[in-house]
Amino acid sequence: MIEMCRANVNELNGIYLSTLIINGNAALAYSAKVAYWTSKVREGGDWDYKRIYGWNKLYKIVVDGKIEYIHGEDIGNIHYGYTGRSLPLPA
Repeated sequence: MIEMCRANVNELNGIYLSTLIINGNAALAYSAKVAYWTSKVREGGDWDYKRIYGWNKLYKIVVDGKIEYIHGEDIGNIHYGYTGRSLPLPA
């Protein structure tokens, strides 16, 4: 799961950097990153993992060598928070 989160953060950072390189405007690049993230995590979006993994369905994951069980909606919430933290407010 962490690999998926990291890959999606890298995708978001790529949106930011490519917009910054093309336009040279950090505020515009930040806006593009936020808009892209919003389109992905919204209900029905590509990163709507609650829909993909289902509600109240259990999944087994390994955390620090220990087996844990989480629900599909937890996967969605963890991903939302992890990727959302890559959207710091511009200075």
